[in-house]
Amino acid sequence: GDGWGGVGYNITTGGALRLSGTLNGGSRAVDQLCLEDGQHEIQVGGSASDGEISWTFLDTHGDSFSGAAGVTDVFHTAQGEVYGAPSAAPTVSAYPTSTPTGVPTTSGPTEAPTKAATSAPTGTF
Repeated sequence: GDGWGGVGYNITTGGALRLSGTLNGGSRAVDQLCLEDGQHEIQVGGSASDGEISWTFLDTHGDSFSGAAGVTDVFHTAQGEVYGAPSAAPTVSAYPTSTPTGVPTTSGPTEAPTKAATSAPTGTF
């Protein structure tokens, strides 16, 4: 692999930059991080190749927290563990979503049946 093509990561705590780095070459690498307990943010990406970039944190208990470039993720650390947390504000997805359908034209069921009931099935058998 060619690394992240110059794209890097930034980890902030309370808005202050704590750690930064990149993957200079290859398809995987390990950076050892030590953060105090609390809430942090990681921002990775900012290039046309964001779709090719992903990352994973492994904590001292063997659990993991993963993400991909192009978004800012919020995570927490506590006593050697790392876990994801909801973002303070949702971010926009880069992936298309289906177009919403229109609002129903009626507010509920109709008052009368639309077809008269028959005693025998209809149709060709």
